[in-house]
Amino acid sequence: MPRSLQILCLSLALLAPAIARAQRTLPIEGVRPPLGTVEISFGYSNMQANTVISGARLNLNGYTSSMAFYWNDWGALVADVGVYRQGSIAGSGLSLGISTCQAGVRARWHRYSHVTPFAELLIGAGHAGGTLYTRPLGPGLMPLKADTTFLSTVGGGVDWKLTHRIAIRLVQAEYMHSNFRNGYSQSQDSFRFSTGLNFYFGYYY
Repeated sequence: MPRSLQILCLSLALLAPAIARAQRTLPIEGVRPPLGTVEISFGYSNMQANTVISGARLNLNGYTSSMAFYWNDWGALVADVGVYRQGSIAGSGLSLGISTCQAGVRARWHRYSHVTPFAELLIGAGHAGGTLYTRPLGPGLMPLKADTTFLSTVGGGVDWKLTHRIAIRLVQAEYMHSNFRNGYSQSQDSFRFSTGLNFYFGYYY
């Protein structure tokens, strides 16, 4: 991962002290949703992308982790990191790896039920590498070389609450725009689908 992306991810990690300050007092039944809640999420992700020279759709698998700090019952600041990979592009034996690091805002609809839908907007940086970028793509052609670019992501999902501390992320679907070098259009419209688990820490009214 390039130094610029490492610095961005490290700056996002500054949200972490909020976890250490969080109390673990369970809410009383019937009171309002939590104030100052920290949500930690981990899960599997599938990315449908068109990053390479032909513009053909790609299917990358990996994981996404995020941390959200809810300053009230509906609004949050979010930090999101993901890693995705495909081992052989179109049977060529060339690999592609994409890592992302983003931050943004989220709004959720919390209505004292098990189902909580949400929407979010993220911006940040992405890095594309692997042998697809480090090897020549044909006779007389230069390698594309690993690339880092600006990302913007918009989407949402649905969580299912199991307890006051744990929820299942049933689905998270997002559109991601990037501008990796690819010898084709230098512009990608990708879709990310995720599922996983959420863990909650924080203060309650």
